[in-house]
Amino acid sequence: MEQVIIFPITKLHVQEVFGFLCNVRTLAGSTLNVEILKPMREQFNSSVDKLDEALLQDIKNSYTELVKQADEKVDNLYVGLCYHLRGMVRFPNEATASKAKTAYAIVKKYGTITNLNYTEQYGALHNVMQELNELSEEVKTALGLETWLEALTVAIIEFQNARDAQTMQGSQYKVGFVKEARREAEVAYTKLVEAVNALSNIMGDADYKNFITNINYMISEEEAKMKSRDTINAKKNKDKTSETTTEE
Repeated sequence: MEQVIIFPITKLHVQEVFGFLCNVRTLAGSTLNVEILKPMREQFNSSVDKLDEALLQDIKNSYTELVKQADEKVDNLYVGLCYHLRGMVRFPNEATASKAKTAYAIVKKYGTITNLNYTEQYGALHNVMQELNELSEEVKTALGLETWLEALTVAIIEFQNARDAQTMQGSQYKVGFVKEARREAEVAYTKLVEAVNALSNIMGDADYKNFITNINYMISEEEAKMKSRDTINAKKNKDKTSETTTEE
């Protein structure tokens, strides 16, 4: 007897979960017409609507795009600074190269901070900037750090101002609304497919075959997406490890 595939929906990104559940809702509306499943289907539909509402709350924030742009500006400057220092380590003048190694050791100590969430990233960035600013004027001048640090300081202030405005506007929203809504939608989805599998097993799959066949195809697409992402991430981690080993 054909059954709905059980797969780790929690591994999907939140927008992927929402898109998948929307497709399931459409499919269920056209293929699950048995009366016994009506309450579960309605509960599932309601949970997807709630997730939609939760996701929209962030889109409605007029500062979201400004924060994103300000963060990208900081990221680009910081990555540029890291590459600059890494290149200066190989400077032909030994004294300058030695100064560069001291400065580069600071950014290297904190690793790749641009992939962290805002709170972690800017906490680490504050420490990096503090340590770089504490370098002697001789070192900063030799490495051309003043221009980098000045530009980064301005960009960080711009980000913080945008982030503060976003937070102030977003304070009217429910804290953790997206996380809560996602969890409820995933639970409602799981209950629905478990009920379909149980009924199909007990009563035969005549009333459920179209739903099962189509949702399994959708699930196979999501599984392929997750597998591809895992492969890409594994390659990135391998390349990062190889790069670190080469630098050392």
